[in-house]
Amino acid sequence: MLKLLKTIMRAGTATVKYPFAPLEVSPGFRGKPDLMPSQCIACGACACACPANALTIQTDDQQNSRTWQRYLGRCIYCGRCEEVCPTRAIQLTNNFELTVTNKADLYTRATFHLQRCSRCERPFAPQKTVALAAELLAQ
Repeated sequence: MLKLLKTIMRAGTATVKYPFAPLEVSPGFRGKPDLMPSQCIACGACACACPANALTIQTDDQQNSRTWQRYLGRCIYCGRCEEVCPTRAIQLTNNFELTVTNKADLYTRATFHLQRCSRCERPFAPQKTVALAAELLAQ
């Protein structure tokens, strides 16, 4: 018994001081996915790639808008959205403390305006997507 106590005393503290001290996460940790709306072109690649259906894209022709929505309650933090995003608008962070008191806080939305067709005046694509395509064609 004394031998065991002696070994324990030499080993020192073995517990982590979290939550009183920040917890360091390992490189490559997949935490909360963050969207940067300024970079997003609302192409929908992330919503198509999401196996948990945590990301959705809805187009509203009446409002002339496309809405991107993320629900963290469904997210499995696989990182597919980050991999497929052509503009790197989605980045996985090191944030893992995601508790909320209100379910509505788990939702994130971003709305993008749609470009109208010059012939029929119907909305067909987000303005940012059209601008990016024009920029790529100009090169």
